[in-house]
Amino acid sequence: RTGTVAFLALLIAAAYGLSVTNDFVFDDLIFVTRDARVQSITATPRLFVEPLWGFSDAPGNAHVHQYYRPLQTAPLALNLALTGQHAWPSHTLNLLLHCLNTLVFLSILIRLGVDRRTALGVSALWAVHPGWSEAVLWISDLAGLGAAFMVLVILRLHMAGASRARRRAPAISALFLIGLW
Repeated sequence: RTGTVAFLALLIAAAYGLSVTNDFVFDDLIFVTRDARVQSITATPRLFVEPLWGFSDAPGNAHVHQYYRPLQTAPLALNLALTGQHAWPSHTLNLLLHCLNTLVFLSILIRLGVDRRTALGVSALWAVHPGWSEAVLWISDLAGLGAAFMVLVILRLHMAGASRARRRAPAISALFLIGLW
């Protein structure tokens, strides 16, 4: 329903929309300014074989940590390759993904049999809850939004029923793997 989507999108825009004008902050800034794998699209494949903090910055200081999350930094590399040092495309992506998560959450509530008005109210609370602020406002926490998306979609696919489970197993497996990344 278009009205429902518009309502939730407006709530998210009211709560987090100004973030589009933000620059890179905290971990975003570290990855964008110090990680050569993010700064050069030709070095980006290394994100899939090295740990998240497994890079040397410009002065040669090594950062080593066994935290594997290639899909946390790959969007930063893509953003830099396409738009340069602009943060707004990545902030916009976070907003869109949060909106999508909210809609999937709403569909789960409706599938569970929750009254539409109640489901919309709970989804509206989900959309603007401060617990999401770090994930939405920090570009490098796209991984959190992405993992939430994968879990929600996997749950929604499982709710479709056992008769369809076998056909959906490859998609569920792929979403699970992507969610882990």
